[in-house]
Amino acid sequence: TTPSRWIDVHLDPRTANPWLVLSEDGRQVRDGDFEQNLVDIPERFDTAPCVLATRGFTTGRHYWEVDVGDKTAWDLGVAQQSVNRKGTVTLSPEDGYWTIWGTWWTPRDWRRGCTQRGRRGAGWSWNWRN
Repeated sequence: TTPSRWIDVHLDPRTANPWLVLSEDGRQVRDGDFEQNLVDIPERFDTAPCVLATRGFTTGRHYWEVDVGDKTAWDLGVAQQSVNRKGTVTLSPEDGYWTIWGTWWTPRDWRRGCTQRGRRGAGWSWNWRN
């Protein structure tokens, strides 16, 4: 089925873990080479390498695709606004996270996880009802 709404995701720098580097337009994130000296505000993940989007939603069908580039392991998902962002983060629905994950390694271009052969991305369709 065709998603009813495409989402243009922009990442919120206030939530980004200090080891993550966001692009200027807020549409890309990568692992940094060092921990940035950022103010530890309540919105920021302090230990988990996570970042949230600037806009949320409460209901409806949504779809987005993510290019994971050369990452060999990644998580993608949605989270409740109230999730714990300090200390240990457990990516589970009980803790307010709904995620998928992917890994791959390339001996002879063999891929595993949530990606299709020859593709370096993931699609996510989300239908949420209160």
